[in-house]
Formats: sequence, C-alpha cells, structure tokens
Amino acid sequence: MPFEISGPGRWSSPPTQGPAMFFASSLLLISTIFNPCAATIPHKLAPLQTPATILKYHNGSILIGNVNVNILWYGHFTPTQKTIITDFIKSLNTRLPPAPSTGSWWQTTRNYKGGPRRIQLGKQIVDEKYSLGKTLKDSHLFI
Repeated sequence: MPFEISGPGRWSSPPTQGPAMFFASSLLLISTIFNPCAATIPHKLAPLQTPATILKYHNGSILIGNVNVNILWYGHFTPTQKTIITDFIKSLNTRLPPAPSTGSWWQTTRNYKGGPRRIQLGKQIVDEKYSLGKTLKDSHLFI
C-alpha cells in the first residue's frame, strides 16, 4: 500500500527501503535528465509524416481518355444503395478532392502520359426481375 492514513485528513508515506531504494530513485531521476523519453518532450510527439506513394510503371496498359462506367442493377437495390455507388463514381472527378480520399488517389492519372483520365457515369440498366436467372454467365454480359 503506497500511502497510509495517520489520523483524520493526514497522509504519510510508507517507510523507506533504505539505501537500495534511494539508489534506484536517484538512478531513475538521473537517467531521465540525461536521456529524456518522448513523454517528457512534447515536441517529439508530433504526428509522423507518411512519405508520398511513388507509383512505378510496369509497362502495362493504362486507361486512355475518358472512361464511361455503365451499371447493370441486376436484382433489387434500394435507392440508398444506388446513390452510394453512383456518388462514389462521381466523386472520382472532384476538382479539389480532400485527402485522403478516392478522388485524391484518382488525381494521380493527371501524371499519366496523355494527361488526366476522367470517369463518367454512363448508362444505368435496371433488371429487378432477374430476367436471365439468379446466376449470370460471361456470355450474358457484353461490353
């Protein structure tokens, strides 16, 4: 028990442990003075800056020009679900997107050869009745 009550409203420290306790306390105090930790120096607690991501081109194909994204709403989707998806696609073209965001990531296309790429929301087809069955095959889809 670190402290004891020695009467009404009076606290007293526990008995000392002799020279060993004095030596350990002194050593701790001295080590803190000569080798302070981050907790004793507030400026060392600043947030760590993450280095910028450098994309390396691997000679693969890249998007060229504007990209139209057509959506097939196959099955039942609520208006909220549709709004989330369409808003996401539209967010890629924000002029000054906040970082970090998908829009700020997409801005990296402005560094591509040929200039920036733009994603546009294209046609939206709704088929809530599963006209081709509950499982679609590649042959059902066309581009």
